[in-house]
Amino acid sequence: MSNARTIVESTLVPHKAFEAAKKAVEQCYVYAEHAVEPICIAVIGESRTGKTRVQEECIADHPPIRDASGLKSPILRVKTPSKPTVKGLAEMMLRALQDPGFSKGTENAMTARVLTLLVKCQTRMVIFDEFQHFYDKGTHKVMFHVADWLKVLADDAKVALVVSGLPTCNAVLEQN
Repeated sequence: MSNARTIVESTLVPHKAFEAAKKAVEQCYVYAEHAVEPICIAVIGESRTGKTRVQEECIADHPPIRDASGLKSPILRVKTPSKPTVKGLAEMMLRALQDPGFSKGTENAMTARVLTLLVKCQTRMVIFDEFQHFYDKGTHKVMFHVADWLKVLADDAKVALVVSGLPTCNAVLEQN
């Protein structure tokens, strides 16, 4: 029998902002298939407003599957670490794409494997949750090297890019 906390945590209240965000992310996913340029959107809001739930709902609509030809991962979701680096993000993406050597290689070699696996896994959209970590609150600086890498990755992979996080994400978006 479920306790009250479990019921509250699992209850979805699809308010207008949630529905609008889910529709925008889904539209981004659909348009990505034939887009010449990568489609990028930001889902920004305060804590506990449903940003992660929007991502989960979209992934549930397009789940990863494994068949005879391998893993198909239409949407790749990565939670940004608190101090992101290119190598760290590439490692997290490789792990999510089930690369057995996810932690091995140089930054460039790992990036090349990410690009190869995004194509092989037929990934159409990449979601970066906790995107506010691209902004260092202590120094008030954007991690430009990592943000530029992400922009180039989306361009090269021809995938839709969704960034999601707290309002401090705006500092990254405004400066880059």
